[in-house]
Amino acid sequence: MSASLLLVWAIAFVAAGAVAVMPDKSFSKALGISWRQALRVTPIVLPAIIAAGFLAALLPERLIAGLIGAESGVTGVLAASFIGAVIPTGPMVVMPIAAALLKAGGGVPQICALVSAWSIMNLHRLFLWELPMLGGPFTWRRFATGLLLAPLTACVAQLILLAG
Repeated sequence: MSASLLLVWAIAFVAAGAVAVMPDKSFSKALGISWRQALRVTPIVLPAIIAAGFLAALLPERLIAGLIGAESGVTGVLAASFIGAVIPTGPMVVMPIAAALLKAGGGVPQICALVSAWSIMNLHRLFLWELPMLGGPFTWRRFATGLLLAPLTACVAQLILLAG
């Protein structure tokens, strides 16, 4: 069991214990909220994890390694950044895809760039939410920083790999 999984379970038990001992909180209501959330998320997460496993088996390692592998350099970082920016989905799908790409030969810095680009410069979110709500000047300035940050994330990841 990983440390992060242990941490999540610890937080869940501490929160459950806190709700149980607080007279103004309803344990059954909190459990109901948790159950509804699980029912909403599980149908997304489970197939995404299964798809990631099959994608890892299907993705041609030579192609992935050539496109976004450890030896693909700046071109791979830029390709991964572009892929991350155009993936129109949430973390429950992107993270299993990133895991599949790593297993299929994607480089750590390149996958760091992909996830960073998805997180900070996702195009569907930019056009659907940011431009209408925050306006063009702010949105384009924020997007421009993302153009720098995704490759910078890859550089930092590479430095950490070299140091380790």
